[in-house]
Amino acid sequence: MQPNDILKIIDNYIEKPETDYAIMIEQGWGAGKTYFWNNTVAPHLLENGYFPCHITLNGVSSIEEVSTRTLLGLRQAVYLKPGLDPLEIDQYIDIQKLVLCYDDLERANMDVEDIFGYTNLYIEHKNIKTLFLCNEGKIHEREDEQRKKYAECKEKIIGKTIPFKQLPRVALEQMIDKLYQKYDSKYKDFLKERVDPIIELFEIEINDYKKIDRNINLRTVKHSLSDFHYIYDKCNNTFDNLIPELDQFLLLTIILSKEIKFNSGIYSAIEKTKTQKVDRSDSLLRPKIEETALLYDVLEKYTGHTMLRGSINYLHSIGNYLLTGNLIMTELKEDIDSFQNKQESLSPIINIDPETQLFDRYWELDDNEFSSAIDNVMKKVESKKYLLMDYLRISNHFAFFRKENLLNFPEENDKKLIDTFKEAIDFAIESIDATKSYSSVLSGFDPTDSETSQLKKYVENKLKEKREQDYQSKANELTQLLLQQPDLFVKKLYKYNQENLPIFMYIDPTQFVNNLFKLNNRNLTEVRNVIVNRYQSFNAYSYTLEVKTLIDIRDYLLEILGRNNDTSIVLLSTRLLKQFSDDLNGVIDKISLR
Repeated sequence: MQPNDILKIIDNYIEKPETDYAIMIEQGWGAGKTYFWNNTVAPHLLENGYFPCHITLNGVSSIEEVSTRTLLGLRQAVYLKPGLDPLEIDQYIDIQKLVLCYDDLERANMDVEDIFGYTNLYIEHKNIKTLFLCNEGKIHEREDEQRKKYAECKEKIIGKTIPFKQLPRVALEQMIDKLYQKYDSKYKDFLKERVDPIIELFEIEINDYKKIDRNINLRTVKHSLSDFHYIYDKCNNTFDNLIPELDQFLLLTIILSKEIKFNSGIYSAIEKTKTQKVDRSDSLLRPKIEETALLYDVLEKYTGHTMLRGSINYLHSIGNYLLTGNLIMTELKEDIDSFQNKQESLSPIINIDPETQLFDRYWELDDNEFSSAIDNVMKKVESKKYLLMDYLRISNHFAFFRKENLLNFPEENDKKLIDTFKEAIDFAIESIDATKSYSSVLSGFDPTDSETSQLKKYVENKLKEKREQDYQSKANELTQLLLQQPDLFVKKLYKYNQENLPIFMYIDPTQFVNNLFKLNNRNLTEVRNVIVNRYQSFNAYSYTLEVKTLIDIRDYLLEILGRNNDTSIVLLSTRLLKQFSDDLNGVIDKISLR
């Protein structure tokens, strides 16, 4: 039912001298129910001498909270002294002029029937006119018993349930007018001229034109337009003649805002997808194993939009801004320059060599280029020319190409091919520092073929072996530096502290303590400080694997100090070492508590 018709029903309801029921206005989230109350119903009631009182039930978990929210609403509607029991409101005002509106019924964290029971004290016992704004669809998703109780209580309290519907064009134009009526008429005019393209986005999303009046989410559009306002201002203040581009940027902002709000899985894809043109080919032909595939699927859905004409230009600067709130102008300028210079395509693959394009929009290669690129990539794998993670990516794509019958590698050569990749992986691993974290990269890499899965497991095992070797090598180096270049020892350990490397797990306690006794007092103090500071940081608990080594260092240190304790005079170095052992006690206690 349209807003004007609903307003007439409300007028008829409040004009009745006595009523013992409430009215419910029902529709999904973002349909504009609260906006309708705030901007149409409440002003209309005020003009006619009524006191409109809005009460949100979002998050309430007890009758006491409902009562408190009711009192707050009443105090905003009419002047009331603090501490008033809202159930005594009839002692202070003419309740025939009071209209209560309970919003967000489905968002309450308590049984709806208890809310109905409380509000019935106003509705039936005091005949106060009451409205409920509700998304019943969310209540109907609850357990059978809850739905049954809700239906029983609703039958007693709610006299009419009115489905809230608005013509999308009218709803959007009214919202834009309200949002920007006091400032920025230029931006308001820009948006009002593009109401139809905005609506078309939602028509495409639900693929059912008959249901559009029930499914356009005004709240999502409102947030999107607010975010885009900043982009609009920055572009107009920085660039000339950007109207065609701004049209696409507006649609991209709304699309991404909707997905970010309702699909958390899209975050990583938005972060990792570079600025480029996306068309139907990306969704159909790009390997689904790529982490960014989800974004291609989302964007491809809208390429049939009248304004987009078969492709949509994704700008990483805008995607990142919608995720973080930080619009990096240098990146936006690069994206826009690319957009303007490449005519109808933001794809960075233009003029890129076929071997690189093989792992992006490979379908735009000529047949000969595709075959030649496959051969050249394979030769580079055999010559060990790539970085470690490149081999997994190449294997993944080759498996996809084979599945699509685009490769003519015989299956009997699978073992030889796997061995070739393993040899290249071995060579690549030897040249890296395995103490760096590769876990996030590997966890985000999800192969779908058995060969690449085997290679991923092989890489994980090889990295684990290399990590142990590299940790041990760094620990041995530190022990030597402690003796030969203690100043450099301090610098190195501060660096390892920043990287959270559990380096002391690999230190030889005996060698380490023996070298401590050979330091002068200045160096000993600096070494003590860097070690103690290592375990004072907020992430000290990440070093729990080092506890055993620290205990061994402390015990051996105390053992040597005990042997040398045969004089009445304590050397300053001995005092410093004893203090160091005490510090180690505190460190061990701290990180052992985890």
